[in-house]
Amino acid sequence: MKRTPLIAAVVFAVLLAAVIFTREDTVNEGVPKLKLEPLGGEVTQVEVTGAFQAKLTSEGGAWKVNGFAADEAQVKGLTEALKDFHAQDFVTEKTEKHAELEVDDAKGTKVVVSTAAGPKWSLVFGKAAKGGGSYVREAKSSAVFSTNSPVAFHVKKNATAWRKKTITTAPAADVARVTVTQPSGAFTLVNKDATWALEPAPPPGFRFDPGAAQRYVQAATSLQAQDFTDALGEQVASIALGLKDGKTVTLKLGAKKADNTVPLSVEGDPQVYLLPQWSAEQLLKTQEDLRDTTLLAFEPDQVEKLTLTASGKSTVVAKSGGAWKVLEPKSLPAGFEFDPASVPGQLMRLKNLRAAKAVTSVADGAAGFGKPTASVELQLTGGKKQSLKFGGETPSKELYVKGSADALTYAIGAHERQAFEQGVELFKKRPPPDMSQMRGLEQLPPEVRKQLEAQLRQRNN
Repeated sequence: MKRTPLIAAVVFAVLLAAVIFTREDTVNEGVPKLKLEPLGGEVTQVEVTGAFQAKLTSEGGAWKVNGFAADEAQVKGLTEALKDFHAQDFVTEKTEKHAELEVDDAKGTKVVVSTAAGPKWSLVFGKAAKGGGSYVREAKSSAVFSTNSPVAFHVKKNATAWRKKTITTAPAADVARVTVTQPSGAFTLVNKDATWALEPAPPPGFRFDPGAAQRYVQAATSLQAQDFTDALGEQVASIALGLKDGKTVTLKLGAKKADNTVPLSVEGDPQVYLLPQWSAEQLLKTQEDLRDTTLLAFEPDQVEKLTLTASGKSTVVAKSGGAWKVLEPKSLPAGFEFDPASVPGQLMRLKNLRAAKAVTSVADGAAGFGKPTASVELQLTGGKKQSLKFGGETPSKELYVKGSADALTYAIGAHERQAFEQGVELFKKRPPPDMSQMRGLEQLPPEVRKQLEAQLRQRNN
């Protein structure tokens, strides 16, 4: 009789183990599950109907959507997600609930997935589920489930969203010649010994900017469509890209549409693309846009003295014994500490200063250069000088400006003058950065962080 408790304990343990190992079947007994047959091969077609419309097909190793080239990365995201598709929880099998959950014929997104063997799955995706994910059901069943699979996200877009928006022209490195033709005129760029030049050579006084030419070529070979259209319409410009192998790729641009998109076609490509306006403007350049608009011509290490005059104040810094010192104002503001290391930075800023455009129809007196609103003078090694004058306001609310790089008058943003109106404050020593406020430093390796902090401190000392 004393062995009875031990036997009872053993029996309880066995029963408990049986419950633990079989509890999933016991709990789920009678609860519907979404059981899909294995795909058994690579997906070759996905057809979306209902709330969204798109037909993706694999043709010759490439994906197309409704007959047009598809974005391969997007399609891969869908096909990868399909490999792991499953539903977590049963929701309902009441057909009267289908409309509410948007898995009905009116609002649902029906997806038929096929392999080489034919259609395999037919699913209807609905709205977002309360607990996260989306509602889904098999088209042949009334049972609705919830799923966290990204498939539901991928399929809810129309054909246009699936289409390849990268416009294939040519690699920038392969372009040797560019001819741009517009009603206002034409110009040709030629790559000579890895440097871009205008052909024929520009007129005297025109400073050509090879960097602007390189940026143009980069823009013409890295286009992205915003949308698509059926026809180019009225042609307003053409761009012929001559390649190193002798071939030519021709781009044609149409007139801007009411929604600020611009049609573009590429020779040999049946599709007509729509570019956003800002992208089209990168192509609709004239020869004037290729002008070098830098205002000064000097090397920073050749400057011996820098004089700034603005707002009735004069600031002069000069080299003395190889070090920069403030000559004017004679009395510095209270608490002011001069930073010699800031002078080379300001000189580099002046060297790279660019105007917006050349202005050829205004005399110096009308531009206000007789009494400049601000000026800069650089005294260089050997006694040469460079100067910059800011005049009055242009009709477009910019400022007239003239430098020593050439004899032209230019227009420039008013904010450029404002920087010089700071006077000696431009060269004030700034407090060292607060390392504790710099995000990301703590994630760097200790030795790298210490090295970076030392460089920042040195820069501000």
